Amino acid sequence: MRVDRTGHIRWERRRIFVSLALAHETVHVDLPDDDRGRRWPVRWRSILLGWLDAGRLDRGLILPVRARR
Repeated sequence: MRVDRTGHIRWERRRIFVSLALAHETVHVDLPDDDRGRRWPVRWRSILLGWLDAGRLDRGLILPVRARR
């Protein structure tokens, strides 16, 4: 999927914010990674940006948890 100039992608007729830094770049929405087919991983190249939850699209992109130092 192509990220528009405002950092959004279109998913099921909704605009989901991904990142303004990725404007005009291509991101990939992979096959669901859970057994119910609800969480779709979103990647830019090999970097996991987060997940789209089909049941909670109003939350937008769910970011991965990062370890604290």
